[in-house]
Amino acid sequence: MKYAKITGNGQFPLDMLRYDNASPATEEMSVKIEDTIKNYSRGWVVYVKSESKFPWTVGRWESFGCKIESMPKNWSTGCIR
Repeated sequence: MKYAKITGNGQFPLDMLRYDNASPATEEMSVKIEDTIKNYSRGWVVYVKSESKFPWTVGRWESFGCKIESMPKNWSTGCIR
């Protein structure tokens, strides 16, 4: 399992989850994603996870105005604050 921190503004690009074979890292992150869609949020941070062996598609995330940061291998969802 790998994790990434996504930061952005506006609506979270849901299609990117499918594109990177990813999902929200926790239920709390699912709620946060939904909130960005309903309220067009500014300055959000969402953690996602994936079991894909392929690297994150950084350029594609950036095309949606998002920044993606891979989390260290020892990182866990318990680190989310």
